[in-house]
Amino acid sequence: MRVFDIKFKRKVVRDYLSGKGGYKILAAKYDIADSLVRTWVGAYQHHGNAGLDRQRGRYTNEFKLGRDRV
Repeated sequence: MRVFDIKFKRKVVRDYLSGKGGYKILAAKYDIADSLVRTWVGAYQHHGNAGLDRQRGRYTNEFKLGRDRV
C-alpha cells in the first residue's frame, strides 16, 4: 500500500477545488484511485488541512491507564 504525504494530498485537493478536473480525471492524472481523491476532498472540506493528515491510533499513557478522566 502506498502512503501519500500531506503535500501531495493538498495538491490533488487544490486541483479539484480549482476546477482542474473531477475525481476520475485527477485520479488518472496522478495515477491513484478516484476513491482516494473523493475521500481527500471530503476530509479537507469537513476538517481542513487536519483532515489530510494521517491519523495514527496513538494514545497517551494517561489515557491508556484511565488517568485522563476528570
